[in-house]
Amino acid sequence: MSESHSPTSKSASVTLWLWLFSGLTVIVIIAQCGRAIWQDQKLTLASEYQNGLIAVRLLDEHATQTIREAENSLRTVVHEIRQAGMSGRITDQTIREILTKAQPFNQVMKALQFVTPQRQAWVNTIDYPAYQTDADDRTYISALLADPTNTTTIIGQPFQRFYDAELIVPIAMNVQSAQGDYLGIISTDISVSYFSSVYQRVAKDSGAMVSLFTNDGVIIVRFPLDSAQVGQRITDTRLLQNLAKRPAEGMFEDRQFLDQSNTRERYYTYRKIALYPIITVFAREKQEVLAPFYERSKARILIAAGTVLFVLLLSFLLWRYITRLHQSESMLRQAELEVRSMNTGLEHKVQERTASLKTANADLEKALATLQCMQEEMFRSEKMAALGHLVAGISHELNTPIGNCLMVASTLKERCSELQQEMDNPLPRRSVLARLVSESAQGSDIIEKSLHRAAQLIQSFKQVSLDQATDHRRSFELQQLLEEVVLTLEPTCKRKRHQLICQFEANIMLDGYPGALAQIITNFVNNAILHAFPESVHGEMRLTTQRLPADKVEISFSDNGVGISPQHQNRVFDPFFTTRLGQGGSGLGLHIVYNLVTTGLGGVISMQSVAGQGTEFKIVIPLVAPQSSSDVAKTSGAE
Repeated sequence: MSESHSPTSKSASVTLWLWLFSGLTVIVIIAQCGRAIWQDQKLTLASEYQNGLIAVRLLDEHATQTIREAENSLRTVVHEIRQAGMSGRITDQTIREILTKAQPFNQVMKALQFVTPQRQAWVNTIDYPAYQTDADDRTYISALLADPTNTTTIIGQPFQRFYDAELIVPIAMNVQSAQGDYLGIISTDISVSYFSSVYQRVAKDSGAMVSLFTNDGVIIVRFPLDSAQVGQRITDTRLLQNLAKRPAEGMFEDRQFLDQSNTRERYYTYRKIALYPIITVFAREKQEVLAPFYERSKARILIAAGTVLFVLLLSFLLWRYITRLHQSESMLRQAELEVRSMNTGLEHKVQERTASLKTANADLEKALATLQCMQEEMFRSEKMAALGHLVAGISHELNTPIGNCLMVASTLKERCSELQQEMDNPLPRRSVLARLVSESAQGSDIIEKSLHRAAQLIQSFKQVSLDQATDHRRSFELQQLLEEVVLTLEPTCKRKRHQLICQFEANIMLDGYPGALAQIITNFVNNAILHAFPESVHGEMRLTTQRLPADKVEISFSDNGVGISPQHQNRVFDPFFTTRLGQGGSGLGLHIVYNLVTTGLGGVISMQSVAGQGTEFKIVIPLVAPQSSSDVAKTSGAE
């Protein structure tokens, strides 16, 4: 009972741990995704803050330099006024002359204005003649006149000049003589357009809103340009108060700061100018700043969601696999019992089959041994058949010289009887004796030549048959051996009315088995006579030799017979393959040739055949044949 419940409890435990692991994995993925998004937002805002700082610092430097240049220009004029006071009394005419001498003004000082303590004002400008104006139109004048001891530079509220409609920012300071007498106020106008060129470039390059305003909220410059807001005061006093408490530079987020008509949230990076009561601001819309962050976060969420789905899917597949695995385990246990019972029966069957296979193997080994003996016997039979052909051919060839000898011998016997009769005549005739002697000499010459021919045939047959009948290794001259073999094959060729053309290279010495080589040539010729030429066709065969580099020789045998069909060319060297089974072909001729060339002589054989044009066999063998097993045995026995 416990064994049957064990797989179920084990499956439940594994399933529980699997889903716990999957849940923890999903929680980790979600937490990691949230942490990555939070860090990315933090880095995005930090990057925006750094870019904003670079912009406001650049604007700070430009504004400081511009105002300082204007302030230095005013101080130069004040210095000239004091120098004039040291040499005499300073009058209004003196101050006017000094203001006139200060021209031509630089790009910052577009105009110079002097206001007396009695509120009389004179203005000198490049673009407009000097004129007298009312001092009450500028609010900063009253503040300076009320405090003559104030030596700081005052930045006034921007306004639009009446004669050229240009927006300007006034810079003013009190003037005292070298003796400490209060002379009035001197001021200059800075064109807002001088700020605009830099602020416009920064705003355009960054796609941002930039502004320059005083500490009390008066806007000096703003881009994108809105001339209606230049010189206006920021209405959000609460934000200005908080900004006054903030550090020298920083960033904050607001909806309508510097832009009451737009309620979109922006990130404002600000910097307070150290030397002057001015603040520079660089602002970009929150949506634009965080747009890349939103895209990356969307991609992260999609990846995290895909990963969670993958984990859940993988967990489900694992759960289903584990469930099936446990089901399979139960089935396997049941099957195991069945297999054990079947194995017992199979073991008995295997033992019976093993015994029968051993018997069959023994029978096969006997059959193989018998087959090998039969194959060797057929090789010997084929070799003896070739010798039989030689004997038949030699016998036929010997008939001619021996028949000639018999005929001439009988003729000589008759001539000897005639000579005896003539010698018995009391008066032998000289002419008859001469004729008989001449005919006897001719007959003796014919007998001698015929016997030499018979002796040559017998000697060639003796050497060739001895080489073919034994595996004797010796040194021999290739041309001489082949001529002897060809001599024994000539009767067969003549009887079949075929021509064997030979072309041998002289002085090629070989150390090997001449019997094997003779057997190869004999099989080539017999195979060509049997297969290459149909009946009543007079064929031509060629046998050539050629010495090759690397101590090798090539023997070529070709015929102009019917050739070998392409489907049979790959099988010509197979044993027992013949196209004339039962018609004189055993299928062993070329197989014996292949074995003799590759095994006995250590060479290679190749064949080329074109149907209807003939066949060519090429043999390449070394000048010194490798030692056979019989040679090794003889050498070891001699030792």
